[in-house]
Amino acid sequence: MTGRSGMAGTDSKVDAEVEFEETSGGGVEVFIVPAAPEEGSTDGEAIDAAVRELLADMEITECKVTVRDHGAPGWVARARAETAIKRSGVR
Repeated sequence: MTGRSGMAGTDSKVDAEVEFEETSGGGVEVFIVPAAPEEGSTDGEAIDAAVRELLADMEITECKVTVRDHGAPGWVARARAETAIKRSGVR
């Protein structure tokens, strides 16, 4: 890790675990990791868009976000990402 970090979410079905890490340089990196196919389909594009929209809204331009998806819709991943960011102390 290069900066502050925070985590949020659970491994429950239709949820997401999100890890946020503040970085220096490299811009924004968002990684979507499907937890298990049997937990439901993942909409990686919607999750990616929701997380990037949140980061833009919060004016965060240097970070790494990893979403371990358990079939969550984009709005759930966004909420978990916001919590992880707040827990990191960045915002």
